[in-house]
Amino acid sequence: MYNDRNANLYTYKKCYLLVVKSINFVDIQIIFLFTMTPKQLQNIAEMEGILNKIEDFTPKAEEFLKQWQELLPEVQKLNAYYGSDQWRQDYDDANAGKIPEGMPHGVLSEDLAYNALGDQYFLAVDFLKLVTKIISREE
Repeated sequence: MYNDRNANLYTYKKCYLLVVKSINFVDIQIIFLFTMTPKQLQNIAEMEGILNKIEDFTPKAEEFLKQWQELLPEVQKLNAYYGSDQWRQDYDDANAGKIPEGMPHGVLSEDLAYNALGDQYFLAVDFLKLVTKIISREE
């Protein structure tokens, strides 16, 4: 048994030496306490934090991906409509005042549909770049 009065702690290379003297100061025990360096411990703590972030983020990313996959057929439908003869006819008729008053028709604005579809496209490109980095394990 040891306490503060009969023990001294020293560091040597990557381990601690605990020198314990018996109560009568005759017997001396040297106990090696191997430990990691402070740099190693700091790195482990940092990596643990990163692991926790990944574990927290992954289910959110999976849910987002699922929602985006479910939205894709509708995005494709809007894209097909936006470039169609039907859209052009609807656009012309709305501008001629044939659309009922109060009916939302932002889809007939050239900018809104174009921007929404463009945003989807460029977001997909950014995701593709990111996924390529993840898969190839690039920095």
